[in-house]
Amino acid sequence: MGYGAGRKMKGPRSNGWNRMIYTLWSPVYDLLVGLGPLARARRQGIDLLALQAGEEVLLAGVVTGADLSLLGAGVKATGVDLSAAMLAMARRKLPVEGCEVTLEQADVMNLPFEDERFDAAILTLILSVVRDEGSLFSGAYRAILLEKTKD
Repeated sequence: MGYGAGRKMKGPRSNGWNRMIYTLWSPVYDLLVGLGPLARARRQGIDLLALQAGEEVLLAGVVTGADLSLLGAGVKATGVDLSAAMLAMARRKLPVEGCEVTLEQADVMNLPFEDERFDAAILTLILSVVRDEGSLFSGAYRAILLEKTKD
């Protein structure tokens, strides 16, 4: 079980704490994640997905939308984040050329999507702030289409 799994929390990794911290970080977040190793890791992770035009990807913890510009042409993206301040920063990056992007405020540990909606999920840096990693993983797994049928 993850840190704090199954119990309500106050303090680090609680939703209230994360809203407060990410509201404060929102103006400088892109500077931090745009640096060397983090930027390379984000790019490599997205490249490994090899997303194709028409595929739909979930960005759980989209924060400021720094990963949106890394998506390929024709990709449909749905980004969710708990922080209204981070989503406001992400909205400033819209539109993303060649991509259809939807942003929603939601708790990544309780994703509001139907089963098998997405072709892939991107969970960049989100594990460091959620209080229940199992809920995040199970929700993302549930929302991913595991088998594609060929026409």
